[in-house]
Amino acid sequence: MHDYVNSQLFVDACMQDLPLYTAAFESDPNCLIDPSLAHYEHHVEPINARQGSYEAQRAYKWRTSSPPHDPNALYSRMDFFFGPPYNDTAGEGYKFPAHLDYPHRVLSLLLFFTDVTPETGGQLEMVALRDPEESKGARHPEDKYELLEAFYPHRGSVISHLSSHPNSWHRVQPWRGPGYRRLVQIQLSSTVSVCRVKP
Repeated sequence: MHDYVNSQLFVDACMQDLPLYTAAFESDPNCLIDPSLAHYEHHVEPINARQGSYEAQRAYKWRTSSPPHDPNALYSRMDFFFGPPYNDTAGEGYKFPAHLDYPHRVLSLLLFFTDVTPETGGQLEMVALRDPEESKGARHPEDKYELLEAFYPHRGSVISHLSSHPNSWHRVQPWRGPGYRRLVQIQLSSTVSVCRVKP
């Protein structure tokens, strides 16, 4: 699995074999990435890409007037998520409020090792800001969003979503099931913001 997600085959599968994603990049004049030119390049993501304040994280590798790197040079990041489990005192487990991924993320694939149901909670939700004019890359109170689609994946299933665009808001509802909400997250990334300009 590691060798596959860190290969040109994986980049081609994501950028050329998924017509909805290809169209999203080709139709957006703000996107720097060209699916036909996307290629794998080994890259070790610096630790400061995931450290510091939310504002500092959001600013990581924002597009500049002269990008120092080729936006079509893509790499993969793979993370394992498994918690925290349900807590009787808090009445919930893992959750993640509405957010955008880092601007250099291109797309995300989530491989689930847990069944997610309406009873367990923990569903992935695609959401949109009720007032798009408020979107400046920062998070907002949850009542500022409307639900577009909720996903309840079964063990062994995969969910994929765009991470690159300024309307790629998503969230995870609180986990109430037994044990952990376990998944592997694979993110295809560039070293610059591919479709978002700095607010």
